[in-house]
Amino acid sequence: MEKIGDLLKKRNPSHSNSERTSILSMFVEEINKERIGTKWKPMSKLNITRLCIDINRHPQLKTDQQLYEFLSLCKESKETGGSFGGKCFGTLRVKK
Repeated sequence: MEKIGDLLKKRNPSHSNSERTSILSMFVEEINKERIGTKWKPMSKLNITRLCIDINRHPQLKTDQQLYEFLSLCKESKETGGSFGGKCFGTLRVKK
């Protein structure tokens, strides 16, 4: 019988290399580039994952393809003189 600590240390290798994980890493990288030299702390992948995965608040981000399209939209905003983070957080903001 295995120890609980050993079971908790095991990771699913296919999970860490998934397409969704790599897309979320791109979000973290782009957002943290803009935060250098500002009052905002760098974000972790967990923060972005929690924002994007909340399906009840953001049903448009269910699939990897939809998440990739959202990444492209945010990058496009940056290229046209806007802010990647501003577009990302503005779109994910819950409207009452």
